[in-house]
Amino acid sequence: MATSVKIENGVQSLSRVAIIDGRGKLRDREVVFYHLMDGVEEGADRAALEGLDLDIDYYHENDRSYVMFRERIPSSRRLSRTHVLLFLATVLTTLAAGAILNGNDVFREPWTIIRGWPFSLTLLAILGIHESGHYFYARRHRVDVSPPYFIPAPPPIIIGTFGAFIKMRGPIPN
Repeated sequence: MATSVKIENGVQSLSRVAIIDGRGKLRDREVVFYHLMDGVEEGADRAALEGLDLDIDYYHENDRSYVMFRERIPSSRRLSRTHVLLFLATVLTTLAAGAILNGNDVFREPWTIIRGWPFSLTLLAILGIHESGHYFYARRHRVDVSPPYFIPAPPPIIIGTFGAFIKMRGPIPN
């Protein structure tokens, strides 16, 4: 498999501040062994590769340095139908849980489900803010993650939800 133009540009950028000692492939990554040129400050390797549209992992062991390049996998930040349906189901189950905790019988009088709105709103706000924190922090650090998935729980479960999670779709940069 041929090395991509983006990876070749990364190797070329690195060669401006470092002497390339060797290259190889490790699964889906290009591995480049190098040492900084004389007089070049530590950290120049990272500075030379900053802003490239690649996943780059840096390793320094003893006197050896190497980087692993991989093409970025395009991410999809859109909400899927699954996200929307799970969120709506979670709204419904937390409304039911709130109404039941408030003493209403939502199975005999379904319209009383609306009385669970304070509980539902509070719980979903806590979950939503918490998961959004994970999502935005991961995006800030260039980790490809999904928007939050909310997990509904049926009315016998006292709070109406099993929580929420985000799914990592790519590697965590080091």
